[in-house]
Amino acid sequence: MNQDNPKHSPDPEQAALKWLIRLTSGETTTQEKQDFDAWLHTNPAHRQAFENIQRLWDDTTRLNYNPKTSHVNVPDQPKIIQKTRSRKPRGTWSKPVLVGIATMAACLVLVWWSGWHWWMISDYTTSEHRQTVSLSDGLQITLDAQTALDINSFPGKTLVTLRAGAAWFKVFAQPEGHVVRVLTDQISVTSLGTEFLVEQHSSYQYVAVTEHAVELTSRASPSLSTQLQEGYGISLDAASTLPWEKTVVDPAIIGAWRNGRLIFENAPLQHVIQRLDDYYPGLLLITDNTLLHQKVSGVFDIDHPERALASLQLAFPLTIRRVSTYLVLISQA
Repeated sequence: MNQDNPKHSPDPEQAALKWLIRLTSGETTTQEKQDFDAWLHTNPAHRQAFENIQRLWDDTTRLNYNPKTSHVNVPDQPKIIQKTRSRKPRGTWSKPVLVGIATMAACLVLVWWSGWHWWMISDYTTSEHRQTVSLSDGLQITLDAQTALDINSFPGKTLVTLRAGAAWFKVFAQPEGHVVRVLTDQISVTSLGTEFLVEQHSSYQYVAVTEHAVELTSRASPSLSTQLQEGYGISLDAASTLPWEKTVVDPAIIGAWRNGRLIFENAPLQHVIQRLDDYYPGLLLITDNTLLHQKVSGVFDIDHPERALASLQLAFPLTIRRVSTYLVLISQA
């Protein structure tokens, strides 16, 4: 059973947000409609939470829940228009600003849906937490937050398809001739008795090896392949061609998330917030473009993302506003 299904969430607000994303997909099944209707009527807090989420987007997206069809109607995706305006005193919000913020948030909900289907159908998924899976054939997989993958075992072969996110693979003693292979959109990663990291993102894939080596093969052109040795990583996108560029990696940094830490060295604040958002039960949104490329170095506790946000606020002139339990806005102080 997929524990990331909204009906299994113990938090009404989080479940309401997940149901909203699912219902606005236009692909809701009859069973899901029945599950939603049952969830909605199980507890008055559920209905209240869903109505609160609906009101949050209502001014800009005009969401309307139809109890007869269990569907939320959404108009065309709103356009975000930036206008030059005089700065308001801190602590005040004009209606256009609130509308703009809600519009951006609504867009994020729609974007969030783009990868949601993997979480509905994959064998193993994570939300804001990490998970370690140990298989009987000696393969151990640690899933980062926001990760989805499938595992298929065949005689002499274990095939893992990484749908989204990041996973750390540790291959223990294997039967002679047994093959461990990981697939992403573009490449096939074959273990050569090793420990390695694979990441699957919307625009690129990343592989790094911390022990022994792996064989990388292009899925589009199987004749294109290379070995990646211990201590090196490769980032690939649709335009990547051989020879693939290899970079030196620090295992302590790329694998820190397994121990509840994120380590950054001169990383853009935008990237830092995106990674922290993986572990936050909601949305972290930078509303000030001047902050996007602010350089950040530090170690952050991802098991307590609120502490990480507090650390950022101490180190940089940031204003952090919590619009709701699941929406945090970050701007220049």
